[in-house]
Amino acid sequence: MTTPHYDVVIAGAGPAGCAAAIRLRQFDISVCLIDDVQDKIWKIGESLPGAAIRLLDRLGIQNLDQLLTPREYVACVANVAAWGTNDWTYNDAIRNPQSGGWHILRHRFDTALRQLALQKGIAFYTAKIGKITRNNVVETTTKTTYTIAFKTNKKQVPRTIISQWLIDATGRSGAVLKQLNIKRWQFEEQFSAFAWLKPDSTKNLTQTTRIKSVEHGWWYSAKLPDNTRIIAFYGLSNRVSDMVKSSEFFIAEANRSTLLEDSIVQEAILEGVAACNASTSLAQEVTGASWLAIGDAAFSLDPISSQGIFFALYSGIKGAETIATSLGKNSNTAQTLALYKEQIKNVFLANQNSRTHFYTSELRYTTQVYWKQYHQRSKII
Repeated sequence: MTTPHYDVVIAGAGPAGCAAAIRLRQFDISVCLIDDVQDKIWKIGESLPGAAIRLLDRLGIQNLDQLLTPREYVACVANVAAWGTNDWTYNDAIRNPQSGGWHILRHRFDTALRQLALQKGIAFYTAKIGKITRNNVVETTTKTTYTIAFKTNKKQVPRTIISQWLIDATGRSGAVLKQLNIKRWQFEEQFSAFAWLKPDSTKNLTQTTRIKSVEHGWWYSAKLPDNTRIIAFYGLSNRVSDMVKSSEFFIAEANRSTLLEDSIVQEAILEGVAACNASTSLAQEVTGASWLAIGDAAFSLDPISSQGIFFALYSGIKGAETIATSLGKNSNTAQTLALYKEQIKNVFLANQNSRTHFYTSELRYTTQVYWKQYHQRSKII
């Protein structure tokens, strides 16, 4: 069997990976996606900022109706917060020139982007990425190629493929970066315990995003297009672990926070309480010899920004354009990669400044371990 060759191989077929793949095809570059897709109905990360429509337009998507049905997205009318105080403040979407964005069914959004990628003729292998072998030791990006193996027994998947460029879009796991021995800077400790609530199990608080700071962290909630509701706590690992072990504790703390107007009952929770790492981290290198990282693999944003999908699309598009430029005639690849690295760093620094300002504005709990880490944070880069 002949080993398939591609200009670019992308590990990870989430929003970042699909955005990069679609943008690369617009430059007539051969590309393939690799992902052992496990679509889950309940998937956290449902906020799509209004400004994202400009990025989608770069991919040939003029409006959300091209990706989702009217039942799979709904406008966010306001952000409602009680931060640093018990009083609620409202930031109406009408004051935002880019609108308040949308709440989406995240699993449907991801699936729609993958389907669009397939329609563009992008190869897709449903498998886990295996060993990556660099085929030479020449330190120039124009001469390096990689052989990628798969972790699968599927007959329709070749044993290996060869690519001139690699993109890591595997999220926080950074599967490609790990094989390239690229480490990550980890910032403040933050984990999330989250659950979905059945439709109509709480009062209709309209289509708003709600956040509230409390003694040991902060709470978040949003109503989704299918009338289910996501509710999440962000704090230290020990408290999150206790909430996962005991949904009763999760419910009690949620009710004590008064994030929602009425109390949650045990029967309202769908599929129990889950947890994930929600800390901010940054790859120590986001580019190298014929490779680059995008999305969470490059830089995982603090969830309070609600910019995760936006950054995934942005970095995917910028990463694709970086490679397209590098593959052009008479290109200065080192300079092009340096520009991409600077773009990612600028996003990181802006996010760090914003989150530092936001977290240090909570002055009631500065002696608590969770909040103390923000007030005492030292600058790393």
